[in-house]
Amino acid sequence: MVQTEFVEVAKVNEIPDGKMKHFEVDGKEVLIANVGGKFSAISDRCGHMNALLSMGNLTGTTVTCPFHGSNFDVVTGKKLTEPILTPPQGMEPLPQTWQKYLEHAGILMAHIKTYDQTTDAGCVDCLATGGWWLHLRRCAECGRIGCCDNSPNQHASKHNASTGHPIITSFEHGEDWFYDYRTGDYFAGPKLPGPHAHPLDQPVPGPAGRVPVEWQSLLHE
Repeated sequence: MVQTEFVEVAKVNEIPDGKMKHFEVDGKEVLIANVGGKFSAISDRCGHMNALLSMGNLTGTTVTCPFHGSNFDVVTGKKLTEPILTPPQGMEPLPQTWQKYLEHAGILMAHIKTYDQTTDAGCVDCLATGGWWLHLRRCAECGRIGCCDNSPNQHASKHNASTGHPIITSFEHGEDWFYDYRTGDYFAGPKLPGPHAHPLDQPVPGPAGRVPVEWQSLLHE
């Protein structure tokens, strides 16, 4: 599809050849790079560590994440190399505490996708089968919405068991925690693409019209 509408964010001379710059366009963070007089635009967030790619290095059409060294093509936006979780050869070793932190963060962020996620208003499986839920959870890797372990069907945990996607985050208003099924740990994570919670007019428990009168007695502890 040919894009016919453009938004002006800068003048051509504001981004010299071989340089890149961060912009916000309609609430989205965008990196614009000038390579040989040709301009390309991609998301300015690394999909693994959520770092600003525009703060990294640009070599040809390759931008390197400033946090962990993963490479991306600024023309296509595709990931070219995986993160570097250990210092490159010849580089002075990091302090052990920092090295362990980066390795742990890399393991977590490999399963948290901060771009191109689609979500639903409620638990996908409950909506398809006529079920209901107490609270909603979002898979941090693919964006699928499932119901919590207190809900009758526990679809979020079932999604983890069937796919191996280990990280979820809350899909409730006022909650921003992440949870790792592998370790049972809660942690703070990066901002995912919106929406970050179900519609405000959706009741808890929900959805409207499906929650039985005796719903409290049907919950898992």
